Amino acid sequence: MSDVRFLNRRSFVALGGATFIAGCGGGLSPDMMGAALGGAGKEANFGDLVKALHAALDKVADQTETLFEIQASYAKVFGLKERAAALEGQAIAIKRDGRTGINFRKGEKETKGLLKDINKKLEGKYALNAQAKQTLERGMARHSKAIEDAFVGGIMIAKVVIDARSAKKPQFTDFEALGYLKEIVSDGPMAMKFLETSKATYEGYSDAFEFKAKIRVPAKPKVKSLMSGGRA
Repeated sequence: MSDVRFLNRRSFVALGGATFIAGCGGGLSPDMMGAALGGAGKEANFGDLVKALHAALDKVADQTETLFEIQASYAKVFGLKERAAALEGQAIAIKRDGRTGINFRKGEKETKGLLKDINKKLEGKYALNAQAKQTLERGMARHSKAIEDAFVGGIMIAKVVIDARSAKKPQFTDFEALGYLKEIVSDGPMAMKFLETSKATYEGYSDAFEFKAKIRVPAKPKVKSLMSGGRA
């Protein structure tokens, strides 16, 4: 398993748990700090690690469902019915199947696409009535909170990936542990990348709604990057 790449080597692979926690410490909520504490070390059990991954993904799934529902409401405000239907469909899949219902790649594509479409609408001087603006304002408040809560799960995922990296690798004959390792190094970074995209698109919505639509928006979520050792 020496060829397994846990994350981009220029960012996360070289980090130890203490480095990551120190980098993330500034501006994090108590929930986020709690999610980052502790460590499995070399004696980590991959069965325990994959359970921790599932618990973290469950937390992310709850908030991802909310993120999709909120963005679907944005899409409806701007008359983007197909985007709204796609996002609502993904939210329903999560509600039905939990973490296994998340399609991170599809979700990333839809959220980026929606932001792009909304910016085009606003650049075209799309008219928003008072009710539409209220919908966007309420959505942004929920959106900010969902991002912060999702990043608690993201930090939990990052810790699992770090622990898996520092643990003694399973033997090739231990198929169960190897399966757990494969799940951690594929699903963990994928979820983290999706959360980074969610943070970036939230910031994009915030700028678009504040400066182009003249809508009041909340402060941007106080979360640190999961992919670069906690740098903002």
